[in-house]
Amino acid sequence: MRIIGDTKIPFLSYRKIALTLSVLLSIDTLKTCVVLDALTSSRHNSNRELVGQIPFAVSFDVNGKPYKRVWATVTIEVLAEVVVTKKPLGRHKPITEDDITVLKMDLAKVPSDVITDPEVVLGKRTKRAIGSSTVLRANQVEFPPLVKRGDVVVIIAETQSFKITALGQVKKKGAIGDRIPVINFESKKVLYARVVDSNTVKVDF
Repeated sequence: MRIIGDTKIPFLSYRKIALTLSVLLSIDTLKTCVVLDALTSSRHNSNRELVGQIPFAVSFDVNGKPYKRVWATVTIEVLAEVVVTKKPLGRHKPITEDDITVLKMDLAKVPSDVITDPEVVLGKRTKRAIGSSTVLRANQVEFPPLVKRGDVVVIIAETQSFKITALGQVKKKGAIGDRIPVINFESKKVLYARVVDSNTVKVDF
């Protein structure tokens, strides 16, 4: 026991105080994030708000009077499953289950856009060559192009009141969801349409 003035403070209590304050700090930080979300119309990632080393001040009062203030640091680990390559993958390599595995890692030690769900990468391909045991990031993979320049596709223009279809030719390769230029055979005009599948593009109104 350590005696300060008329107050006895066991050494163990300092650990309890530090733990309590770190929890309160975490709650306060997350509340601040919620307020900022409302002001900026954005969405924070709660799994990444409090990772790594977090400094905070600890104040000690004795008999209602300030006695001492010290700074402490808490190291917080948030473990999550991330997708990692099993072997080297070449550029534009279609990703299969044999190419990846899932490992638990500290989010403070991986990039913010790390992929945590294997289903997100299956069916996609690599944008560039990736080494073995690499944590996969969103900017490293892409959907393979479904159409390429010169392909003939069906152009669909549709609203609640009408639907028009026409044949056209793709002017630029594109993956699912991409907006690409397509020339309408009948009107000879170039339209921008979204890739639906390998045979269809759709004009969005």
